[in-house]
Amino acid sequence: MTEKCINEGTARMIIVARNCPTSIRTKISRNKNAFIHTFEGSSLALGIVCGKLFSVSTLAIINPGESAILSFMRGMI
Repeated sequence: MTEKCINEGTARMIIVARNCPTSIRTKISRNKNAFIHTFEGSSLALGIVCGKLFSVSTLAIINPGESAILSFMRGMI
């Protein structure tokens, strides 16, 4: 789903788990239109943070809603 969002140009920020496979990380790093952040936890920890009962290697923020997640991005640039 993250790759689909990248290809459609809807990903505004991409979060990648620390243990994301190199092949996936390389594909994502080619994207120059979205900010990429490495989550310091594992994909299992990222899944838990997302409220999922499975691993999440990557996720795309397409609509931050009322959250301040994109302001985090500004602090990193």
